[in-house]
Amino acid sequence: MLGLGAALLFASAGYWGRLLGAILFLCSIVLDGVAGEVARLKMAETRFGGMCDKLTDDLVNVAVCVGLLVGCYGRSHRDAY
Repeated sequence: MLGLGAALLFASAGYWGRLLGAILFLCSIVLDGVAGEVARLKMAETRFGGMCDKLTDDLVNVAVCVGLLVGCYGRSHRDAY
């Protein structure tokens, strides 16, 4: 959920929204890595969990890219007028 929230904040045209989006995205990456390591240490990893992790990682990456594109377009479009 943090990654998708970061994508929404990246879509904003303001500096502070993008900065908060970057911080949320970094927190999302760290927490995702920690969750994977905890699952491995507890011997609780499953094939299904690994597939879900990859799928959600890709979803967040696409959402962040789209958010950045929308935010950059909004920023450049606003400055054009």
